[in-house]
Amino acid sequence: VALLRNELAWRDNPMLDEGRFHVAGMTLRVDTRNDVFNPWAGWYLRAEAERGTGTVEAGGPTSPGVRALRPGPTRYVRGFLDLRRYNRLGPNASLNLRGVIGGWLSGDALPLEKRLSIDGPGTVPGFDFRSIGGTDVGTCAQSIAPAGGPAQCERIALAQLEYRTDVRFSVSRGSGATRRTRFRADGTWVFFADAGRGWLVNAPGSPLNVGRHELPPLSTYRTDLGGGVDFDAFGVYVAKALSVPQEPMNVFLRIRHRF
Repeated sequence: VALLRNELAWRDNPMLDEGRFHVAGMTLRVDTRNDVFNPWAGWYLRAEAERGTGTVEAGGPTSPGVRALRPGPTRYVRGFLDLRRYNRLGPNASLNLRGVIGGWLSGDALPLEKRLSIDGPGTVPGFDFRSIGGTDVGTCAQSIAPAGGPAQCERIALAQLEYRTDVRFSVSRGSGATRRTRFRADGTWVFFADAGRGWLVNAPGSPLNVGRHELPPLSTYRTDLGGGVDFDAFGVYVAKALSVPQEPMNVFLRIRHRF
């Protein structure tokens, strides 16, 4: 359901690879957070490893140079790591950090269904979702993005930092013994910074390709700064891109914490 900008067409559904695949995976999860929904201390770790085999019968469209796909048997290994640390600084303040890295580990190039992106309000929200043209380090699109803007990156890296401190709002009437509170809301100020990008490892002719044992230069990452107010049930935030200053400021809502 579209709530705003009803005159705009919905984004096309991306076309993905067609075929039959068999996938086996393992997941390790470690969670020492004091609270699942509102943590202020502890660690969270989720590590995944996946092995896929199958046959690609028809490949979905990609940007030029992203891959050289030939229908037939394929085999790949993919990994994903999400590490978070929650640090209480005082009775009403915390500093939280998150690092994410994932993607291709070995074998053939990843099918489109298993590719990744750094895009949208959950990653680097100073950038609009699927809005960058040309060479895009968020989705790994080049020059022309296929319909629907599918994720095309074989690897991604993301770092997030946020500072949280309590804030209280109240509206009262009267004074002294007759003072009555008409409205009160307890929330949290949130200030954050993000950096991340995606890249390719099996497309040697692409400007987005990086060596299999290397990371992209830090100067090429998307970065932003932002802040907002979180009321547990929902939060209101603003974010501004730093690495591409001409990007307009974004305002967005979230139902849960950023991480």
